[in-house]
Amino acid sequence: MNDSSYLSVKVTTENDADFFYEKRYPSNIAIGDLKAKLELVTGVLASEMKIDVYHGDEKLCTLLDDNRSLNSYLTADIVSDKDKDIHLLVYSPYGKNRRFEEEFGIEDRFKLTEEEYEKRVDSLLAFKMKRKLGRFAEVKNKIIEETVPNDVKVGQRCRVRVKGNPTRTGTVMYVGKTNFKPGIWVGVRYDEPLGKNDGSVDGVRYFECQPKYGGFVRLADIEIGDFMEQEMDELLEEL
Repeated sequence: MNDSSYLSVKVTTENDADFFYEKRYPSNIAIGDLKAKLELVTGVLASEMKIDVYHGDEKLCTLLDDNRSLNSYLTADIVSDKDKDIHLLVYSPYGKNRRFEEEFGIEDRFKLTEEEYEKRVDSLLAFKMKRKLGRFAEVKNKIIEETVPNDVKVGQRCRVRVKGNPTRTGTVMYVGKTNFKPGIWVGVRYDEPLGKNDGSVDGVRYFECQPKYGGFVRLADIEIGDFMEQEMDELLEEL
């Protein structure tokens, strides 16, 4: 076969971020045969193996049919691309790479310190960070959820709309984290006794108000503005 009949691929495993290999395989290799070769490289059993194919940042497909050839899953322009940048992400739905552990009782992998590994730009860790996968997506969402907004401040007038409840007006009394649920909550002192508490929940006081005048809502349910106090008759009409 000439060079154009081979594909250079990057091989990593989802179950062990220390694996990283550059390999060349015939472009027309059957998926079943490819799995057998990758078992020797990754330690993931061929019978359990799943393979996701990426081209650059884009996930192309999952190699499911053992009888199909590798190039049948790829477009002609990717196969002919000189730089190709094809990445095979190998994993097992059953967890760790069991072949090396079960047959040899060892972990067949090159060890790096955590600091050295984090500096590599060609690792699975870098791949997940770039695409915000796994724990990196969770960290991103957590940061967004726990950021206190600059435009919601204690003392501001507000209007609260929660599905299944009447529209209520009040004053912002607290903005921040709470002990009762994660994330950012806004404590509101309502103009009328349509709340659930007096500014305290489960024995923890967040602000002061009369019983049934206090409540906590998510940021998405509150609107800041110069709202006038609603009369009780208007609120009852909305019920």
